[in-house]
Amino acid sequence: MMEASASIRFVMGRSNNRVAAAVVIAIALAAAAAGLSAARAWRPKPTTMAPRLLGPAPAGERIRFTLLMRLPGAAHARALVRAIEDPSSPQFRHFVSPTEYGPRFGISTARLAALERTLRGHGLRVIASFPQRTELIVTGTVRTVERLLHVKILTYADGAGNRFHVPRGTPVIPPDLSDGVAVTGLDTRPRWRPNDVPIGGLTPTTSDAAYDVGPLRAAGFDGNGKTIAVISFSSSDPGDPAAWMNHYGVNGPAVRFVSVDGGASRSDGADENNLDIEVIRDIAPAARIMMYELPPTTGAYGDAVNRIVADHQTDIISSSWGEGCEVGLDRAERAATDSALSAAVATGVTTFVASGDSGAYDCQRNNLSDHRLSVDWPAASSNVVAVGGTRLDVAGNGSYLGETGWEDQLSDAGGGGGFSVTDPRPKWQTGPGVLSNLSNGRRQVPDVSADADPSTGWSEYSQGQAGEAGGTSAATPLWAASMLLIEQYASSHGVPRLGFVDPLLYTLARSTQQFPPFHDVTLGGNRHYQAGPGWDPATGLGSPDVFNLARDLVAYLRAHPVR
Repeated sequence: MMEASASIRFVMGRSNNRVAAAVVIAIALAAAAAGLSAARAWRPKPTTMAPRLLGPAPAGERIRFTLLMRLPGAAHARALVRAIEDPSSPQFRHFVSPTEYGPRFGISTARLAALERTLRGHGLRVIASFPQRTELIVTGTVRTVERLLHVKILTYADGAGNRFHVPRGTPVIPPDLSDGVAVTGLDTRPRWRPNDVPIGGLTPTTSDAAYDVGPLRAAGFDGNGKTIAVISFSSSDPGDPAAWMNHYGVNGPAVRFVSVDGGASRSDGADENNLDIEVIRDIAPAARIMMYELPPTTGAYGDAVNRIVADHQTDIISSSWGEGCEVGLDRAERAATDSALSAAVATGVTTFVASGDSGAYDCQRNNLSDHRLSVDWPAASSNVVAVGGTRLDVAGNGSYLGETGWEDQLSDAGGGGGFSVTDPRPKWQTGPGVLSNLSNGRRQVPDVSADADPSTGWSEYSQGQAGEAGGTSAATPLWAASMLLIEQYASSHGVPRLGFVDPLLYTLARSTQQFPPFHDVTLGGNRHYQAGPGWDPATGLGSPDVFNLARDLVAYLRAHPVR
């Protein structure tokens, strides 16, 4: 049974993490018991007015922030986590307590005490700490915090009159607090909306800025005359995408639904289809979308791919559904799917596939107690572009600030990635970071990534309500629609077809480009693997700078024409 790589969205306050985690797990277990392929919790989009700047915060007002602390034993901590989660390790499931973790991996007791004394010397007070020694919660006056961290604290009010603080400037930690590595919590906007993307999730305006789609759109490249195919194992409700388009003033051709293997027999994954359609409309509003729908139990993935190739309407496929972890899958079914995908590559079609939302433990999608490192299928096929997940951070105007690998230990969620145990690593999968002491000679996943964290997710209409959604099933249509625009741009510059783009992506990554095509994500992870320079198993080559990638691909293909 195919499963959507969509992520559950819960919107409780951060102080209720334990309750939220319990809710998420309960929902996931209930969905699994019912045989559902995707689950998403929705909240109505609040009606708000733009926040009003009231002015500088009063100098004597007390505020709080969190000082993230250095973990000198971080590498050893990661090694321990790997051992705990490795069934072949003697330390498998030999958990350590929080009181053991702090002294073992954090700063020493003496340095912790010295850090707290230094904070008091600056006029600050520690109001909470944790035995893990990962952070300190600190309070002080606005005047003290501004002077210490070189920021300006501003006061705003939302449409309901609720006041909150936003810092102007980036906090700078003084040298005598070097055991602190970062500051969070100065921004106190209401917790029911994400702080890292504008209210309501990424929209057609903010996504253009975040991933540098804007220059292509400004030049008239909006997908007009191009077609993108979407694979789905659910029927759809056209009313939700229509409401989304009406809300954002987006116009585009009607979605064409194509039945495969008898068509979709139920609508359990209609939310997933909404997400696919709306993200594509976000990026390429004028593109034709062909939704190839299959029954969730009897439909064959390879049948959809073969049908798309046979229809010959598009060179781009977006697939947010996965069959599950590659371990133990039926070999014949795998072979049938890969044969269809191989044919797609041979005919110049690129299939973008979600890498899954269970981090490095894809088998946990079906069994939470399965701690084997595993990747998702068909993302593990070398005939697709596997798309992983990040957490996106943008500026107030929506422009790109940075990304980290997406991982949420509480909800067993994260961007899928790791190393296949069956498919050989293709010869073209080389470049900075690809070969390491982790490489096993097999296919490495993902190839690329983009925003997937539900807390920094995408605006979506589903079940008649506005909400936010995430998962690698959001990152995948972003990449697919972006490549559609790039294909349109390339055609206008004399490059009629891009063909299977995965080898080209690695080629660009291996060489110096005039315009950096990827945002190299070097922080965060995916519940096991850590992000780092170049390719990594948490975020692949990184997320796209779409305009730069378009120019680089055109330059490369014009310099290396077909002979």
